Amino acid sequence: MAKIRERVVFGKDGKPSGVHLDFTECGDLLAELEAEQSARAYDEAVESSLDAVPFEQAISEIERGRL
Repeated sequence: MAKIRERVVFGKDGKPSGVHLDFTECGDLLAELEAEQSARAYDEAVESSLDAVPFEQAISEIERGRL
C-alpha cells in the first residue's frame, strides 16, 4: 500500500475543505486503485455464467464496434 502524507486544507470556518497530495503519491494511489479494480473485475468475470470468448474474437468484435 502506498504511503500517503496528506496535508489537510482548512476553510475560513476552520473546517477541513480538502487535501493536498504530492504528485507522486497521487500516481501511486491511482495505480493501487486500478489494480484493485482489475482484481474485482477478474473476480466478477470468474463468477459470471457467461461463456468465455477467445482473445482474438474479442478484439475483432471491439474493433468492429468502433467503425
